[in-house]
Amino acid sequence: MNLLNPLGLLALLTIPPVILLYLLKLQRIPIKVPSTMLWPKFIQDMQANQPFQKLRFSILLLLQILILILVATAFARPYYQTRKPSGRSIVLILDASLSMQATDVEPSRFEAARAEALRIASELESTDEMMVVEVSNQTRVLTGFTKEAGALKEAIRSATPADCRGNLREALALSISLSKEKTNTSVYVLSDGATGGPVEMSVPEGVEVQYVPFGERSRNVAITSMNVRETYGEDARYQLFIAARNYGPEEVRCQVEISLEDSLIDVDTLTLPPGQQVQHIVDDPQLSSGAVEAVLDVEDDLPADDSARILFQERLSRTVLLVSEGNPWIEAALAADPKVDAYALTTSQYDPADPDHLSYDVTIFDRWAPPALPEVDCMLIAAAPRGAPVQDRAEAFDDPSILDWDRRHPVMRHVDLSNVGLASMMQVEIQPWAQSLVTTAAGPLMAAGETEQMRCLFVGFDVEESNFPLRVSFPIFIRNAIQWLTTDPAGSEAQAYPTGTTVTLRFPAGTEEVAVDRPDGTTETVPLRPEDEMVGDAEAAVGPATLSSGPTLTYDRTAQAGIYTFATQGHEPERIAFNVSDPQESDVTPQEQLRLAEGQSVASSGYVKSTQELWRWLALAGLAILCVEWIVYHRRIG
Repeated sequence: MNLLNPLGLLALLTIPPVILLYLLKLQRIPIKVPSTMLWPKFIQDMQANQPFQKLRFSILLLLQILILILVATAFARPYYQTRKPSGRSIVLILDASLSMQATDVEPSRFEAARAEALRIASELESTDEMMVVEVSNQTRVLTGFTKEAGALKEAIRSATPADCRGNLREALALSISLSKEKTNTSVYVLSDGATGGPVEMSVPEGVEVQYVPFGERSRNVAITSMNVRETYGEDARYQLFIAARNYGPEEVRCQVEISLEDSLIDVDTLTLPPGQQVQHIVDDPQLSSGAVEAVLDVEDDLPADDSARILFQERLSRTVLLVSEGNPWIEAALAADPKVDAYALTTSQYDPADPDHLSYDVTIFDRWAPPALPEVDCMLIAAAPRGAPVQDRAEAFDDPSILDWDRRHPVMRHVDLSNVGLASMMQVEIQPWAQSLVTTAAGPLMAAGETEQMRCLFVGFDVEESNFPLRVSFPIFIRNAIQWLTTDPAGSEAQAYPTGTTVTLRFPAGTEEVAVDRPDGTTETVPLRPEDEMVGDAEAAVGPATLSSGPTLTYDRTAQAGIYTFATQGHEPERIAFNVSDPQESDVTPQEQLRLAEGQSVASSGYVKSTQELWRWLALAGLAILCVEWIVYHRRIG
């Protein structure tokens, strides 16, 4: 501890005069009394105040000396060095991602980070300014640069943790961009560093990044995936697949409870080795349409990922017309699906003007199609007529290699094309209203598109001239295709989205607003967008496929896991499930360093030192002792 005004200690010279007053004889007025038997206290005072006699113990004297010492020390202005941002333009990034909800730090990592942020805001110097940024699935500037501690504290208290990953790179880039006109800038990242890898960005010169870590351990068990599948064969039934992972260093045994619409249907025990993932299959006859939820009964540091839910809809029987000169592979795949009633016509028998031929749920055109595609939901195999989602360039490409495929699209779900060999493929150009599903060096191999009148799936190769029918993925692909062509994504067999996904729903014409019931029990009313606005590429389109026109709702407040219900008058409520499905965030291992681009890292730190004076506290202590001295004095003479 140091002193800013050492000369203030000269006030200690007032102590000897006080002691001297206790040694000197007091001037008293002589009064005659008949007896001194009733005056023992006054006799003691007379003896104590004889000049220059031995000083006797007095509590009042000690209290008065202590008061003088405190006052003199306050005049000297003692101070100590504290660690806090000082004299700078400070950007405080508060990590509000899923892993910050871990409770290995009481009450949680996020609350500990919030408390630290409030402490920093309360200790700002008059020359400091600070901006607060919250990072979760979206990066939000809670308040711009300000010197008002009250506004900063209010912004920090308004931050809420989310059940999804935070984008620290985006937050750092935004913070640096907003502070580029500032000098002496410091960026403080309050996080656990559980980003799953380096934050791929370089920090420019003149910007200091400090990392303040939170977290102590990595004890967590999470449900990493969940899905409902239908078995094949005559005795087809539904099975629930659950994958759970133990991110901790010790083996965990726990129960998994399965419920359907809040009714318990199955309980089983899982044993999870440290760092390993296990799969669990529930084959229960009670499994039917509705909201299926799985909950792990386990004590870990992150409860948010101990549960998952999925909206399951049993498949309806569909009629499928195969127009072909004969294809045993497709016929076998259709016959293996108990939910498909398949019919076949030759190319010469098919008439696009016959209403009976247009009444099937799905039509498959195999290596042939009418010159103009009828307005039916259809699959085109090695054919691209007018109205198809692609335009044929009339040039075949031999021996193509599949480079990649869109695993997120419902048609490609659980389909593996890594070992598929093709003799040749059509070279096509995709129409603006379609999207590529499979890509090769020669261009798109599969494409899917939707208009107001139909859905269409294009397969740009002859399946008989490939080994695709020999793969397990082939019947899965055929069933996925029929399912996508006949239903909307929200009505698929099993539907759930990762938390933080932006969804777009379409409603009947004339609908102006929608009531959204959130998992936390709150309800908000959201206005709908105009009918002519388009859906962005990053949005997941859900809602009835039959509503090809009408107002849309784009909803992005999905950072909380659970089931959201969208309700409007005259329309059946739409339910959408959102789950925590991020292995990086479920791995709550805290990091001592924040890794940036290659060759850069930010060690845990670090605040700059700042002077904190103590004179106010010393003055308050002196005042308190003065009150005690006053009470003692009056008790003695009372």
